[in-house]
Amino acid sequence: MCYLEEVYKDGIQRSVTHVHPIKGRRHIYDIVYTPFMDKEGAIQFAIEDIRDITDVAEMQERIKDSEKMAAVGRLISGLAHEINNPLAIISGYVQLAADIGFSDEERFREACGKIREATERISKLMKILMDFAGVDSAPLHPVSINEALKNTFSILQKEIENRGCL
Repeated sequence: MCYLEEVYKDGIQRSVTHVHPIKGRRHIYDIVYTPFMDKEGAIQFAIEDIRDITDVAEMQERIKDSEKMAAVGRLISGLAHEINNPLAIISGYVQLAADIGFSDEERFREACGKIREATERISKLMKILMDFAGVDSAPLHPVSINEALKNTFSILQKEIENRGCL
């Protein structure tokens, strides 16, 4: 499309941005086509004002990129905080569970409940992040609950024994 021809046809000013590769570098031009008319409204001539806005456009892109990086930094900082809080809870209650062992069943169950709540918080956060990123979660496969529980209690019992709690 020739914007200059369009300006001569309808007398309406046009503005367009063109990108041209010159010697391997992208150059960006802002072009304004302005018609000039006589007293009767007939177009006498048009001016084509061309401005090289490459540096300005590149600066705007760098600013956008730096703003994106700052936003990513804030996101990572927030995520670290949101993940570290439940991890601290898990760590504390694992220590408590190891210290009390199976001798105080009620406190042990309470500690395990707190650990479960904290891991669910992390799991929900990770699901939100994966949904946001458009990442599918890992494919599901059958797991033996009995085996998983045996392994978990075996690890916990070894930890308790190593600490001399039993």
